[in-house]
Amino acid sequence: SIQKIAEIELENEGFDKAQPYFTKLLDQSENKRDKYNAYSGLLEIAKVKSDYSKMIMYADMILEEAAINANVINEAYRNKGMANYYQGKYEEAKLSFQQAVNSAKDEYAAESNYMMALMQYNSENYELSINTLFEMNKEFSSYAQWIGKSFLLIADNYLAMDEIFQAKAT
Repeated sequence: SIQKIAEIELENEGFDKAQPYFTKLLDQSENKRDKYNAYSGLLEIAKVKSDYSKMIMYADMILEEAAINANVINEAYRNKGMANYYQGKYEEAKLSFQQAVNSAKDEYAAESNYMMALMQYNSENYELSINTLFEMNKEFSSYAQWIGKSFLLIADNYLAMDEIFQAKAT
């Protein structure tokens, strides 16, 4: 019942009300599933509040204590990568994103691959960004959202390289 109340409060955007319930759930957790539910709820609250250090902390706790399946592991790596990215810690973000890509071929890995290409684009490494995106299109072709975004970023890369014809064709 504690978990249900926490989830309802989270769904209703009562983040300050949900947090004590997730903390209580964590205190009473008896298995990895309960710990995951508590940590993921606390991570979602940290994400909404843009509390990146707590996002990293909860992602690490999931990886250490509540890694119940490959999808959960990839989600934790992606969240950790995003927190580092938003703090400007690009090397740490790259490591987390790469771990997500290497762990499993799911949607979190596709997003992580895209984020690595975006970081390459932002650092004006356009050729590498294009290559990363082409590889992404091969490996993650079943994730339409990330394939669509990758083509837009490929076009942006071509535009930045002053290859207008390629940008328009893409």
